[in-house]
Amino acid sequence: MATARYKAIIDADTGNIFSIVSNGYKPIRHKAAIEQIEAVIDKNQDLGRYDIETAFYNDGGRMRRLYRFTERWVKIQPGDIINPELQLFN
Repeated sequence: MATARYKAIIDADTGNIFSIVSNGYKPIRHKAAIEQIEAVIDKNQDLGRYDIETAFYNDGGRMRRLYRFTERWVKIQPGDIINPELQLFN
């Protein structure tokens, strides 16, 4: 008998299939991903304050969280200044 190479990630409450992934894929909850990233950011106090934007899609199965470091900036050219950003995709 052949072993399945793929598995489905399913919302147990609704039965909605979020994704089909390889058997070796290990899901991580959004909260755990956020905690890991913010622990690293907190260790780097020189980054200063930051703004956060969070978006969920695929019925909550996927998340994008943007950290924009407002106290840091880079001047690209006169009148064109940007803040560094870190994007977390889960």
